[in-house]
Parts: sequence; structure tokens; C-alpha cells
Amino acid sequence: MTFFTYSRLLIGLTLTAGMALANDTGSTSVAYLVKYKNHNYQAQAMRSLNKIQLQSGQQSSTTKAEALTPEWVKITGPLNRINSTIQSQAKEIEYIQPDYQIKLLEDYQIKDPKQLEAYQTYLQQNPEIMIARSKYSDNPAIKNPLSSRPGRDPFISRQWGMLDIGAPQVWQKNTQTQPIIVAVIDSGVDYNHPDLSANMWRNPGETGLDAAGNDKATNHIDDDGNGFVDDVVGYDFQSNDPLPYDRAVPAWRLLLGGGNPGHGTHCAGNIAARGDNSIGISGVAPHAKIMALRFIGEKGQGSTSGAIKAIKYAVDNGAKVLSNSWGSEGEDPSDAKENKALRDIIAYAQSKGVLFIAAAGNGHQGRGYSNDTDPRPAYPA
Repeated sequence: MTFFTYSRLLIGLTLTAGMALANDTGSTSVAYLVKYKNHNYQAQAMRSLNKIQLQSGQQSSTTKAEALTPEWVKITGPLNRINSTIQSQAKEIEYIQPDYQIKLLEDYQIKDPKQLEAYQTYLQQNPEIMIARSKYSDNPAIKNPLSSRPGRDPFISRQWGMLDIGAPQVWQKNTQTQPIIVAVIDSGVDYNHPDLSANMWRNPGETGLDAAGNDKATNHIDDDGNGFVDDVVGYDFQSNDPLPYDRAVPAWRLLLGGGNPGHGTHCAGNIAARGDNSIGISGVAPHAKIMALRFIGEKGQGSTSGAIKAIKYAVDNGAKVLSNSWGSEGEDPSDAKENKALRDIIAYAQSKGVLFIAAAGNGHQGRGYSNDTDPRPAYPA
């Protein structure tokens, strides 16, 4: 979609949004991604955007701008204010698009009323199922790598997929090369998991002691100057903190209200669960290092801007392979084709020699999609 086409759409949307804003005192906020023709203009545009305020009653609604890459800016604010700003900068803009949603999870919630009532009764009769989860921490501190004893992984015989592709034969070759860093861009990773802890990437710039003798991992300083504080194993772009933990909900909560069953941890285990450590399973690359990047929330939803930030972080911080088990999402099937911002960041990864891997045929791609993506191909796969 060209800027001209989209600008006309914005004008139409503004009329509708204006009435909504009047009813909610200007609090309704939307997000768009803008690509400027001239990189040098981006900083000037951001300064202008971050100063704009819309007064409505006793409240003030601000239009905010955030640089995602040297080319792309995320603009958040009331739709009519964004539209006005876009029109004033039209000559400098190459492309504009919504901050498209991204989804990866199916809805596990019980829909049948009778089944739901029966399960609620079961939980009431067995309260220990819910109480056992009360000690769970959503964002635990990052522990040092856990030690283990050498030995055969107890569940390796059940990993028929690994056996089918001949992974054990490759493991026996053991070339002793430098471990590859694989970024799991997903719902986070259980970085303290006993079968993953030793294979978590540890940011060399955020480990050890600083000049004052404090632990770099927890000194609240950006020790390596990469723009992120205490990012030891990666970063959480959903919550904007350095603890990209996979906030998996227990099974009972999943069935009552939906959510994330631990998707990112599952992916990380398939990739690089520690091999020959007498624990659990083995990943296909049992000596690779996992960089944990969270941009998918508890309900399985993320945004294009979150994906862009996670991909850029991974590329800029040494990942050589990017795991992306999700798909673009939109109410209109054409959204995937028009998500130019996502295409650009994937091209950036490619330009740096980084391999971008996406799961093909993810469901929940919006209207008109199915797991058979040939008629309406989704992006990135």
C-alpha cells in the first residue's frame, strides 16, 4: 500500500475516531509505523512528534515517537493527532503502515458451558491443583548456569523426531566448533530450566564485576553500551525489562482463560536442550547457546514493532540464527503482504549474514487464512 493510498484511509478513519475521542476525552491510542525517505530527517521528526500534545478537558494525550531502526519510527497517540502530523510530514515519508498484530497461540480455553462447569467443579474438589502454583514467580532472577553430571538423557528414546533426522549420528561427530548463538524470538524462555540453564547465552558485556566490584548482571548499568541495562540472557520487549522469562500459565488456568502454555521454552528445548547431562531431552543442537527474546505476551499476542526490536537486538548482539515460531496476523489477508516494516528487518538480518528461520503454516493468521498457506501466503512463512 502506498503512502498516498494510506493517507486517504487515515483521513476517513479520523472522522470516526474523532467522535470516539470526544467521548473518551482523548484517551484512545493507536500505533503506526513510519518509514522516512531520508535517515537524517528521522531525528528531527521524532523531536517534533514527541513535543505534540492534544489537550482535551483536564487530560493531556501525547503523541510519542520511538525509533525502531535507522529507517523506521513507531508513532503512538490519538488517531486524529497522528493523521495531522503525518499530513504535515507527507513529503518526507516513504511508507506508513499499522503496527500489525502478531499471534502464535491457539485458544485452549474451554468453550462448552457444560465442560467448563464440570472442570470448575473438579478444581473446587481438588484445590491443591491451584495452590501448588502459588509459589511460582513470573520474573525470577537469572541464576548462574546449573551444573549436571554426564550421562544419557532419560527421554532421548522418545524423541522420534531427532531419531528420524539422524541427529544422534551428527552429535557423535562433535566437531568442537564455537557454539552458535540462536535467538529464540517468542514468548520468552525459562532461563533457569535445568535442561536449558547451561546453554543460555550469557552476554559477556553484562557478566563479571564492574570497576566498583559490583556484579554487572545486577548493577543497573548498561555496561556494554548496547542500549540495554543488565541484559544477561536477552531482553523482554513486551515488558521492557532484562528478564525475558516465559510466563507459562498452569494447565488449569489455560483451560479456564487461555494463555501461553510455555511456547518459547518448548522451542528453546527443541533447539538446544543440553545433551548428555542426565536430564530430560536433547535439543537438535545440544551445545548451541540460546538468546532469549520475548515480544509475545501471556495471551499469545505481540506486535510488529516488538518483533522488529527483538530481531534487531538479536542481530546486533551476535546471534547467527533466529528462531521465529509465529506468523503475521491481520483482519485482512493482505496485511501480511503489506507489512513492509517486518520485511525490512528480515532483510537487515540477511544483510548481516544472519539466518532467519520461521515456522511455516502457523494458524490464526486472520480472516481468509488457514494452515494451507498456498492460496493466501502469510508472512514471514
